[in-house]
Amino acid sequence: MKKWYRVLVISLILTILLALPALALNRTRREVGVTYNNDAGNQRSQITLTWTYQNGDTLYRTWDGRTWTQITFTPPVVGQQVSVVSDVYVPYYANIYFEIRTGSYAPANRTDPSPVDPQFITIPVYPPLRNAHSEFSTNTDLCAGCHVTHAAEGPKLIKAANNLELCRTCHGPGSPGSRYGVWDGTIRLKDGTYVKSNGGPVVGGPGTPWGAVTSTHIGGNNTPTPGGPTLELWTPEFTCTDCHFPHASMNGYRLLNGRNGVPVWAWAYNSTGLVKESVYYENFGNTYCYACHSKYDKGPDSGHTVEYDVYGYQEAAAYVYRHTSHTTDITTWNGGLTTTLPLDNDKKIFCLTCHYPHGTDVTGYQVSNFDKNRDGSINQLDESTMLKRKNNSGICQDCHKK
Repeated sequence: MKKWYRVLVISLILTILLALPALALNRTRREVGVTYNNDAGNQRSQITLTWTYQNGDTLYRTWDGRTWTQITFTPPVVGQQVSVVSDVYVPYYANIYFEIRTGSYAPANRTDPSPVDPQFITIPVYPPLRNAHSEFSTNTDLCAGCHVTHAAEGPKLIKAANNLELCRTCHGPGSPGSRYGVWDGTIRLKDGTYVKSNGGPVVGGPGTPWGAVTSTHIGGNNTPTPGGPTLELWTPEFTCTDCHFPHASMNGYRLLNGRNGVPVWAWAYNSTGLVKESVYYENFGNTYCYACHSKYDKGPDSGHTVEYDVYGYQEAAAYVYRHTSHTTDITTWNGGLTTTLPLDNDKKIFCLTCHYPHGTDVTGYQVSNFDKNRDGSINQLDESTMLKRKNNSGICQDCHKK
């Protein structure tokens, strides 16, 4: 190789290597500081957002993920800090979301995995509590809630032996550090009481709004993943961070990991009086669950006709059909159906229509047609409540009303 050519190649390699850190930074979340002006007498907070302004930045807010209202402000010089006070007082323990959109933002950006630069940043706020997962810029002491520099018990300097135990410190029994008690399956309301969460319980039982858990998703018990690929197992290492990203870099609310670079959302919104919390699922679909339960992925409208093996960890001679999951409004098929169960994008059936993501206390064990204990046959030892949302056949009746 000629000397000049070698120099050119080396120069190109060095240029690429030097550019990589900048590209990595572009893919990370823009820091947004969140501060609260709490009015304890009226149980409300005024929110201030602070970030480094880029040309064309706009600010929006929503209460439910559906309706967005623009908040106007006077743009500073590009590169300078801007602080914007929201024009509403937010009731304690209400959900409200803010979103900074860049000048290149378009609605299609929300599901486009290709852009390098983040074109919108979603900031969930839960006054009067700070959100330890995203409020990093002006509240840097929050990092110490999960990490310690010189005496960490787990990898990545976490303050517990593993991710599961770390999450329990705030979301464990009694919800000591968060309004969301994931283990108990509870949400803290404005009056301090706890009601059932939309994800279901991990433990349930006495002291919770749930009964004893009859099937659970978190923690695993070393059995094969239903509808999973060969050799993919639920193991004790299956943990919260397999579905949730602690630093909110994908923008998706509920800290949900995006799939193939596409963010997903589960917007929690409050009823009047803050006595109930519901969820609006956006861009969730079934692909999120198919990351592990991939053999159920047979196309959105073909589930009544496509076969797949039932054991998960090995190829089987027996095949079954699965219930279809539609991409259309369910009120337009089968004579028009209605349901009290959750739907994606308002009116589309998806996995969470029938199943809780964390656990359930429903009754009605059934043989699941999945060889849970790997004994080579499907029998009574394979009974499960399968994370269902209703007892016995209540899910079927909720839609079909036979």
